[in-house]
Amino acid sequence: MPENPDRSFEEHPFARHLGFRTVALGTGLAEVAVTPQPEHANFLGSLDGALVTCLIDHASAYAASGLGKNVVGAQFSQNMLRPAPFEGELVARARVVHDGRKTVVTEAEVTDARGKIVARASYLHMVVD
Repeated sequence: MPENPDRSFEEHPFARHLGFRTVALGTGLAEVAVTPQPEHANFLGSLDGALVTCLIDHASAYAASGLGKNVVGAQFSQNMLRPAPFEGELVARARVVHDGRKTVVTEAEVTDARGKIVARASYLHMVVD
């Protein structure tokens, strides 16, 4: 995927606050990463699933908007397949699977540093004018 610095996550305060980094961006494709930090822990001391969900949300939105459309998230379904580890980097890879006039659908997965899939998701985006 070609890198497009004009659409870098580093420009967005919330993504920067979470520690997200752009890995690659392309037309209908996006990869973003985060290295979990102690502040990403939940009340049980394990990595909070909300971090994984946010990672999927950002990658999916960038993949969908990479088609040159303004989109907003409308619905998503996510499956957590295993606990996300604190060790190493988590990478979300999203791609467009449907490019319609009024909707865009993306699929995404998050892998850990060992290449194990942590979560999978399908995301429906509404095209707005």
